Amino acid sequence: MYAARMSLVAPPFTGLVLAGGRSTRMGRDKATLPLIGRTLLARAVDTIRRAGGTAVILGPPRPEGDRAGARLLDDGGEGPLEALRVGMASAPAPWFALACDLPLLPAEAVAAIVARLEEEYDAVVPRALGRLQVLAAVYGPGARGAIERAIATGESAVHAAVAAMRVREIDAAVLDAGEGEAMFLNVNTPDDLTRAADRLAVGPPERAA
Repeated sequence: MYAARMSLVAPPFTGLVLAGGRSTRMGRDKATLPLIGRTLLARAVDTIRRAGGTAVILGPPRPEGDRAGARLLDDGGEGPLEALRVGMASAPAPWFALACDLPLLPAEAVAAIVARLEEEYDAVVPRALGRLQVLAAVYGPGARGAIERAIATGESAVHAAVAAMRVREIDAAVLDAGEGEAMFLNVNTPDDLTRAADRLAVGPPERAA
């Protein structure tokens, strides 16, 4: 099902897996929620690896067994913009930011987004579901300065920092023939988790890492 039909190969990249949200609508830590045998966090780490990247988790301290073998950096609990700053300061560019609550985003789509980053851009960001998907996007070296400047002025929204970047927007249709925007389903509630499970259940078996 979620097998994007594309042949673009991504260069080496760092996958910044954001796993520090408060999960207020879910009522429990989303990162550790099981979805068809694996947690959302483990799925995100696996997606980065299958796309050819090195995964780094940004979030609160977690037991080693919850990290799916990835390095973890404490993001300080200040939100996703600060988490990106911490990750970018600790790992090489380019950086693919992936929220752990996007379990339907295929590795092929991640690779295709990363492959579209060119020198004249600070970021490549998909547009889907009526908005820029800033936590399913790739950021180049120039993005780090924009994020640091935004934080220095008291900004906390990733979208605000992205607005100051040289951004290449791409449509979801470019990434997948057939599934389109469904790959950007954000799991915020128990109903969202059920929808994600239903979509995965009707697709072909996932490939091993």
